[in-house]
Amino acid sequence: MFSDIIQSIKERKMILIYTAIIICILAVLNVIFCIRSRGERISNYIEKYREAEQAIEEDRLHDAAHALEAAIKVRDNEEARDLLEYVNNEIRIADIAAAAASYQEKLAQGKEAVREKCWDNAIKTLEAALAVKDTKEARKLLEKARKAKPEADYEKNLADGREALKEMRWDEGIKYLNAALAIKDTVEARELLESIWEQAFEKDPKWYFKGFKVIRRLKGYGDMVWSAVFSPDGKFVVTAAWESSKARIWDAATGEALRSLEGHGNWIFSAVFSPDGKQVVTAAKDTTARIWDMTTGKELRRLEGHDNTVLYAAFSRDGRFVVTASFDKTARIWDAATGRELRRLEGHSSSVESAAFSPDGRLVVTAASAWNDNTARIWDAATGRELHRLEGHNSGFNNAFFSPDSKLVVTASPWNDMTARIWDASTGKELRQLAHRSSVDSAVFSPDGRFVLTASSIIRIWDAATGAELCRLGEGTVYRSEYRYGFDCAVFSPDGKSILTATTLNRVALIWANPNDKSNPLVTGR
Repeated sequence: MFSDIIQSIKERKMILIYTAIIICILAVLNVIFCIRSRGERISNYIEKYREAEQAIEEDRLHDAAHALEAAIKVRDNEEARDLLEYVNNEIRIADIAAAAASYQEKLAQGKEAVREKCWDNAIKTLEAALAVKDTKEARKLLEKARKAKPEADYEKNLADGREALKEMRWDEGIKYLNAALAIKDTVEARELLESIWEQAFEKDPKWYFKGFKVIRRLKGYGDMVWSAVFSPDGKFVVTAAWESSKARIWDAATGEALRSLEGHGNWIFSAVFSPDGKQVVTAAKDTTARIWDMTTGKELRRLEGHDNTVLYAAFSRDGRFVVTASFDKTARIWDAATGRELRRLEGHSSSVESAAFSPDGRLVVTAASAWNDNTARIWDAATGRELHRLEGHNSGFNNAFFSPDSKLVVTASPWNDMTARIWDASTGKELRQLAHRSSVDSAVFSPDGRFVLTASSIIRIWDAATGAELCRLGEGTVYRSEYRYGFDCAVFSPDGKSILTATTLNRVALIWANPNDKSNPLVTGR
């Protein structure tokens, strides 16, 4: 037992000895680690310090500052801090010098830009100079540039707009001139902008017409509007209606209904102004045509003699005569002042859909439906003698009208013919076909004779000289939803810059124009 105790004591001694040895070893290792760590810090410090000295020699002051900051983090001492303070002072001095140089450079650039009147560049560089150093000289130059810039921009936009007009770049011209007007509203810029529409109308009608939109709707009475025309001065519109048996006078600029022409006992098929705009002649199913005072709505004369519906009536250019077209297969010429029938144009074997004088008053053109006839005919207005037959349509004629110079005739054909055609009035020879995809309900020349306007499922404008299609109106989902029944008639305004259409089933007359053309009184409402 005693020996066991001795053995236990020996073992504990050994444990203590080993523990002491381990502690000594750890202490030695810790000393070694500390010495090594300190050595590494000193080494890193020396490395960063030398790196800073090298950067200072090479005038890389910012790099030197970064190196010294890193050295101080490793070993904070007075030597490194003093050197960092020196470097930072040098950096501040260098920054001040650089700013001064930058200011002088930008000021010089600004002065040069001002001399050359490059105002955008001048403003940019002088603002940059002032951001570096706020001086009276730079501020004065900047103020000058800012004052001069708007006038320079105005002149540049004006010049660019004028150049665009010369080259028929209408959209660019509008952009430049609107920019000029946004800077300074001048008569010169405004007149130049307004002249775009006049120039485009003359030189580039395709561009002009494609801007057309509905600017006014003449509706509100629920009538089925069969025809609509402008007054000779373009200030009024007269419409002919079926259901109400009334013609109505409208203010073209406002769309306001002014008065009704009442007295026909049945549907009215046409209503047309006299050349002086003081009277209106109407044609109706009650077998009469009637002449009305435009300002009072009073009936002045009744043209009686047809045996059936009168489908169309119109004045001669001098206003002395009226020609009527009837379902009774005749056209008749009347004295507008007395209402007396002067002569009959007989020969058609079906209803005469329209009849119109030539602008020179020498001729009358009539158009017959397809029933057993299928012709338009040109007559001597003074004698009633037939001169030419216009034959070629295979579905009859809806209407026929002369060109302003009386040399051409345009016709419209319904149903499966689907064409309008232009004819030589002196020979009756067909010159051009204007093809559609559906029945053509009307066709007329523009007041200057340059264009033909046709009404069908859509409205089309054509070059009368070439037969080229220039524009389509009323096409697309917006129009098809509102005017899905198409158009029954279409005419130009007296100046040719607006269009008037009538749609029977849609019960509305529409005025179309380019809404941007402020020279058009119907657009401005003046």
